[in-house]
Amino acid sequence: MFYKIAFIDLDGTLLDIGKGENAQISDTNLHSVRKLAKECKIVISTGRKFSTDIVNIGKKISANFYVCQNGAEIYDQNLNLIFETSINQKIVEQILSFAKKWNISISFDSKIVFTAPKSFLYLFSKLFSNLQVKNINKIDLPKSVKKILLFSPNIFKISKFRKFLEEFFSEKIQIYTIEKGFVIEITDFNASKGQAAVFISKVANISLNYSFHIGDSENDISTKNIVQTLILMKNSPRKLKKHAHIIGYKRKFGVAKALENFIFNPKSIAIVGFYASGKTTFLKAVEKFGYSVLYTDEFYFNCFSENNPCFEIVKNFKPDFIHNNVLDKNKLRDFMVENQQNRDFIEQKIYPILEEHLRNNYYHFVEIPNLWTKNADFQAFFWKTVWISASKKQLLLNIKAKKVKKEVWQKNQALNGNKIKFYNVKISNSRWKRPSFFPKFFTKIFK
Repeated sequence: MFYKIAFIDLDGTLLDIGKGENAQISDTNLHSVRKLAKECKIVISTGRKFSTDIVNIGKKISANFYVCQNGAEIYDQNLNLIFETSINQKIVEQILSFAKKWNISISFDSKIVFTAPKSFLYLFSKLFSNLQVKNINKIDLPKSVKKILLFSPNIFKISKFRKFLEEFFSEKIQIYTIEKGFVIEITDFNASKGQAAVFISKVANISLNYSFHIGDSENDISTKNIVQTLILMKNSPRKLKKHAHIIGYKRKFGVAKALENFIFNPKSIAIVGFYASGKTTFLKAVEKFGYSVLYTDEFYFNCFSENNPCFEIVKNFKPDFIHNNVLDKNKLRDFMVENQQNRDFIEQKIYPILEEHLRNNYYHFVEIPNLWTKNADFQAFFWKTVWISASKKQLLLNIKAKKVKKEVWQKNQALNGNKIKFYNVKISNSRWKRPSFFPKFFTKIFK
């Protein structure tokens, strides 16, 4: 299995039956995560405070670590506290003062909500029956606060208050909006699910290149560009989905479905197209959204470098292609285009090296011109194929931009001119360069 460590959110994600304190994990999700735990470290990553409920869930799924309060507390498998951070006390006092002025209710690491007038107290006792509501003017400020929650039934006020806090405190705290925009969640600047993932990867000695995170809220977004793959539930707020590598499934059995389809046997998206069609340019744009990409040209450039596997292969059968420990790629290219037998010989030698790399590494997208070659089973590594197409005029412009001699690009074209046998999506240069293209593309391609 490719993935070695999984970070899993609870509410709205793993816990798919019931809501709030009554939320539970379904047998379907439980069975799937237990299957995952046989080959992968499991990390509970939640905004909840550490509790016996969290521990009980962890025992059911064989959790190795517990990230609580969005990373303000981290516990190991033996329930030892291995990391904690609190919000600066002066900042806590300032936030309380601002909450009073804005008539915003506030909670510190507990089930007690401090709020304003009696009518509002009554309203909150109805909305949050599991919370104890007290007057904000009779507050006893805790000495150490790891997380602050700010409540209001006015979603527009919450939005404005968040912007105010972000401007006032800048990079001193982490701020998220949860509960459909009615609640602001605050932790210390050094506490986030993303930073917790970095910390745990070091403790567990596991590269985050082999990690994924699955969640449904804004506090899960901090793992983007840290874990290899971020999966957001389909029930996540619409504005958050653009941050996901993959949009998963709705809450009910959603984790199990995501694991079965994206994790247990992850497959990449193949990017194909003729020589100079714009595959690399397309993938450079894809990388800007945080997706991992393998360029086979770069892969083989390194493979043919001194002392690497492809270099040694050529050195053994054609030592005259090597000068001063550098491969003469023109000679190799000429040898391959001379006849089909030569081409097959080289491909049969070097393609297994790429196959082995794809078996041991995962990329969201792979640029692979010769997907349908008879000399390798590359199709086994991909579940969808995207054809990057270009008009003849555009192809000539792209070739001109490469600044290579006609003789060279004609040979490259011959080596990369395999017929496109099938594809799931065909994309022209003009289409993918539209500003609105990529968010829709990523949502559809990973369905």
